[in-house]
Amino acid sequence: MAASLIFFGVDLATVDWYLVLYVLFSITIVAMGTTKLYTMGIPTAIIYAIGVTMVLIFYGYRWFDTKTDKTPTWPPTLNTCPDYLTYVKTLPGSNGGSGCVDMLGVSVNGTLSKVLNSELTGTTPLASTKIFRATSELATDTTRILQLCNLCKTAGLTWEGIYDGDSCVGAGSNSAASAAKKASCNV
Repeated sequence: MAASLIFFGVDLATVDWYLVLYVLFSITIVAMGTTKLYTMGIPTAIIYAIGVTMVLIFYGYRWFDTKTDKTPTWPPTLNTCPDYLTYVKTLPGSNGGSGCVDMLGVSVNGTLSKVLNSELTGTTPLASTKIFRATSELATDTTRILQLCNLCKTAGLTWEGIYDGDSCVGAGSNSAASAAKKASCNV
C-alpha cells in the first residue's frame, strides 16, 4: 500500500491536475500576451490582460466547477403549510403536537374549518376538522408529494409546489407539467 504524498498539507493524490495545468496555462497566456502588447502601449496591455483573464475565468468555471449541483429539483422550496394556512408549533389542548390551521377560511369546500384566535390561546383541544397535520417535512419523495396533493385536494386547499388547485405540480423529477400528466392526481 503506497502512502499518500502530502505537500504543504495538500494530499497530492486528490489534486485536480487538469485544473492546475489550466491555471498555469492561463497565467502563461496572460503574461506573454501582456508582455508582447506592452510595446503598443500600457492601456492596450491592460485591456488585453483584463479581457483574457475574464474569458479564462469564465471557461475555468464552466470546465472545472464541480461543487454546484446542476440538476434542478422541484419544488425548489416549500412553505411549511399549504397556501394561507398558519403553522402552529404547539396546538392547544391534549391533542398537542404541531399543525397548520386555517385562520382565514380559505378551504374552498369547507372541509377544513376556520380557526379563531381565541381557540388557539385556550386550553380546549381543537377539532380534527380544524387541523391540517401535514407539513413540508413530509415532502421527501414523489409518493409523499402525491399524498400531500391528495390531502390538499380533499381539504380544498392549494399549496405552491404541491397542488395548484387543478393538478399535482411537484411530483415529477423533470418538470411539474410532466409530473401532472404522469400522476393520477389530475382533477
